[in-house]
Amino acid sequence: KKEIARLRDAPVSAAELAEAKNELLTAALKQRETAEGKANLIANSVIVDGDPTAADRQIAAVQNVTAADIQRVARAYLKDSQSATIRYLPESERPANVRVMPIELAPTVQTAALTPPANIEVVTPAPEGQRILPPAPGAPIAPTLPQPVVATLPNGLRVVTVERHELPLVTASLVALGGAATDPVGKAGASSLSAELMTKGTTTRSATEIARAVESLGGSISAGASDDGATIDLTVPSAQADTAMTILADVATHPAFQQAEIDRARTQSIDGLNVAMKDPAQLSAMVADRVVYGGRPYGQPLSGTPASLKALTRADLTAAYARSWKPGQATLLFVGDVTPAQAKALAERYLGSWRVAGPASASVKPAEPAFPAPRVIVVDMPDAGQAGVVVARSGIRRADDRYYPLAVANTVLGGGFSSRLNQEIRIKRGLAYGAGSSVSVGRDIGMISARTQTKNPSAAEVVGLIDQQMRLLGTAPVPQDELATRQAVLVGGFGRTIETTDGIADILANYTLQGVPLEELSRYIPRVQAVDSAAVQSASAALLDPKAASIIVVGDAKQFLPALKAAHPDVEVIPADAVNLDTPKLR
Repeated sequence: KKEIARLRDAPVSAAELAEAKNELLTAALKQRETAEGKANLIANSVIVDGDPTAADRQIAAVQNVTAADIQRVARAYLKDSQSATIRYLPESERPANVRVMPIELAPTVQTAALTPPANIEVVTPAPEGQRILPPAPGAPIAPTLPQPVVATLPNGLRVVTVERHELPLVTASLVALGGAATDPVGKAGASSLSAELMTKGTTTRSATEIARAVESLGGSISAGASDDGATIDLTVPSAQADTAMTILADVATHPAFQQAEIDRARTQSIDGLNVAMKDPAQLSAMVADRVVYGGRPYGQPLSGTPASLKALTRADLTAAYARSWKPGQATLLFVGDVTPAQAKALAERYLGSWRVAGPASASVKPAEPAFPAPRVIVVDMPDAGQAGVVVARSGIRRADDRYYPLAVANTVLGGGFSSRLNQEIRIKRGLAYGAGSSVSVGRDIGMISARTQTKNPSAAEVVGLIDQQMRLLGTAPVPQDELATRQAVLVGGFGRTIETTDGIADILANYTLQGVPLEELSRYIPRVQAVDSAAVQSASAALLDPKAASIIVVGDAKQFLPALKAAHPDVEVIPADAVNLDTPKLR
């Protein structure tokens, strides 16, 4: 109420006004990046304003708004007399002067079946064979993708530019190799927490000052880590790119890692993990990672565990930062309304002097342990309303030639509403709200998993259905019409991603981290379309065979354990409160 009153009683500052206009401009530009966004914009303009061009005039109108206009509108619509305050309190804290008004139906109320008024025509659908089908899909349109232009600065920083001048937007993404796979044993979460803290303060800017500076440009900034590296992403109107790069460079090269911010981020992460570990679906996914990878680098939880996060020191976080953030193992991506010459000039101006003392990271990785043998694990959570089910096994690297046949096979298995898993588990039997599968790939060997959440009594049945569908893909060819539909799912998803500057930047960042050539951007669609049924069956037989998969079920064990044991006598049972994700043994 205090801030609302301030908005009514005093004009906003010039800086606040400029920031709001820039944020609205960026949101309007981003909506125009996608076909769906454009369609919604035009439809809204037609319906609300009666003019499909109204949205373009609204951008100009926003730029003409003054501080006096804002105060006038606030005084008209943000009055205390027009507000309602809702407070949720436990019964024990209910004020004595609050009157409880239960909603009850009087005994005289009568109910009757709903019948349409006499003047309303009731339309009954025609029998299925007589219905008019929706139009068939049109011929696919091959997108024209600009090729990435690569330059390298003297300090080793690689600069990649993808030009798109349709809208005045640019995304800058700084990508560094390293990531959670380099976290020492017992230091899980160090790289993830370190990356998160990079936008929470530098040697010259506080977290609030970083956020305020980026928002004043109409932009957004984020940082995070994966198993293979870390990224900082920034999207702004292209006119603001120069100023934005000063912030990105500062965040990348001068993070402060202040103890107060460390403690705050650590507490938030631990709270989030504690909540996640009480959820059957989330805990089953965490356990699956540990079971499949064992002691391999991808096996430690990316975000850490409550125990590992508590033990992390500031020195652990600065060491994690130092492992990744070096110009010789970093790539700066520019996508959008920028030329290669402009991109290189920005990189040289703000990151050309970036130097890191000390030896380069070792190029030869130490020997890694083998993948552990498959296990069948039940995590007993007696108060769980449902069971989380995961069937998972080791997969391939992203650079493996089998990636595309496997990606298509996975989409047949569990990619979307009409996938086989969802058909069998949800649509035919009603055992879950949804079921799907995924292929996670990286610079190292990734994981293939199928997962769902179901009623506790049906958990063993669902495990059997997943096993059946994984096995079937390797023993019988996929019909051509089904194959074409699932390929269209992949191509359509890729097409929606490349509509936006940050979508292209995200794809190229992943290629960089995964050790894939940037030219894969233009190869993706034809390589998906080239996959045939024989390739899908071959990849499935080798990589989806459930004999090599572990089974994880988290739920109320007494309701499904006997049935699961009948099919898998070697099942291990671990109480939920005894699960230890810091060790591959889980105990």
